[in-house]
Amino acid sequence: MPKIVDHEERRRELAAAVWRISADRGLEAASLREVAAEAGWSLGALRHYFPSRDELVLFAFELVAQRGGARIERAVAEGGGERAVLRRMLLETLPLDEERRVECRVWFAFTVQAEASQALRAVRAEVYEEIITALSRHLDGFTRRGLTAGRAAVLLWAAADGIALQGLAVPGTLTPARQRAALEAQLDLVLAS
Repeated sequence: MPKIVDHEERRRELAAAVWRISADRGLEAASLREVAAEAGWSLGALRHYFPSRDELVLFAFELVAQRGGARIERAVAEGGGERAVLRRMLLETLPLDEERRVECRVWFAFTVQAEASQALRAVRAEVYEEIITALSRHLDGFTRRGLTAGRAAVLLWAAADGIALQGLAVPGTLTPARQRAALEAQLDLVLAS
């Protein structure tokens, strides 16, 4: 009986190897040879799934965005007041635990790499637009006077992105507790009392 192979699972294994390398040594270290070695694969087997590094990196970027997006969707599905929903959405983007720390490191590595890749730039732009739209939806009618939902969404996302970056850069200073406090302060600035 021939062995049944879950090709999508194999592709995700390779993406996870890209993430591990990127989180430890930067995205530039994620050559096909390094990814194959990290995943315990031969280079030929890897090329069966991804003939080029660009295809592999694009898939890995799309997958990390999907994982974050799925967590944000679960945060929204929990319901509650708008502030609680917004808080949970944004907390999913901060490096508060090991999983999110790795994803943040990978996200920022891909974000920088996107400057040299039109395909990565397109994914990055799509993800940012989806986040702004989702935040705006939950801000509509709840912002401080004179602040539109769209503008408040941009302010909150920029703040969360900055908190995430600083949480990675100086984790001893911007601890998870301080990241949460900084996010609460940003919510206070944009939400109506």
